[in-house]
Amino acid sequence: MTGSPDTAQRLRQFGPLGVVAMLAIFGSSLLALLGASRAALFVIVLVTSGLFALAHYQDQGLPGVEQASMTGLVLGGIYAWRKEIWLPMIVHATYDLAAILLIYEGWEEGAARLIFS
Repeated sequence: MTGSPDTAQRLRQFGPLGVVAMLAIFGSSLLALLGASRAALFVIVLVTSGLFALAHYQDQGLPGVEQASMTGLVLGGIYAWRKEIWLPMIVHATYDLAAILLIYEGWEEGAARLIFS
């Protein structure tokens, strides 16, 4: 990403929206640099998914990184397939809202037992 060294810090002050903006700018820069070939899109999805996962480490630890890496690959794949950002954004918001509902209503453990038992 171009700009002063504290650009990322300023974007992070805006929370999740800042992280999305940072990844969008970085992804767009990679797209301009590498082109839109299948191989380039694959590399861009891998790199931005890794950054997306690392952005979750501070708050969620290693389990958050693991989960976010898979989510990032899926959302990045959707973006690479559709060539537009709105669908991955809607899927991400829906996923987060479902997670918040499960956690704050106390349904997380029951859902985990249902899925993983």
